[in-house]
Amino acid sequence: MSDTNDFSDDQFQVLKTLAAMIIPASADLGVPGADDETIFADILVAAAQCHDQVIDLLTRLDDLSQNYQGVEFGILSRAGQDEIIPVFREACADAAELLETLVAQCYYRDDRVLSALNLELRPPFPQGHEVEQGDWSLLDAVRGRPEMFKPAP
Repeated sequence: MSDTNDFSDDQFQVLKTLAAMIIPASADLGVPGADDETIFADILVAAAQCHDQVIDLLTRLDDLSQNYQGVEFGILSRAGQDEIIPVFREACADAAELLETLVAQCYYRDDRVLSALNLELRPPFPQGHEVEQGDWSLLDAVRGRPEMFKPAP
């Protein structure tokens, strides 16, 4: 597994820019953006766990940027970056989804964000959360399907 130091300075800056674009700070709500120092440090740790995929998505983003704007993504103005992102999301949906998931998971672990959402600052277990019971009959169609797998020996 790679560590967070495996990202170059340029890659670090592009990741930070992307994090801020995915979840910007909100003064109205009193929450930091995903580029906040603490949150971004968590993003880097999570990104290190899928380092090769993150490097690949950054490379793909730079390739698209060079094809459409003539320069790497990190060199573009914010307006230029805003133009490339929809192209990237369409052309590289899997990579965009990976990055959005990493950013959102790390962002919503931050105590400041949880407090702003009026969520209790505690892990979900061992106390657990109450789950409203739903309509279990919705699963009848699935239960009625024939078995799809061989039984285990």
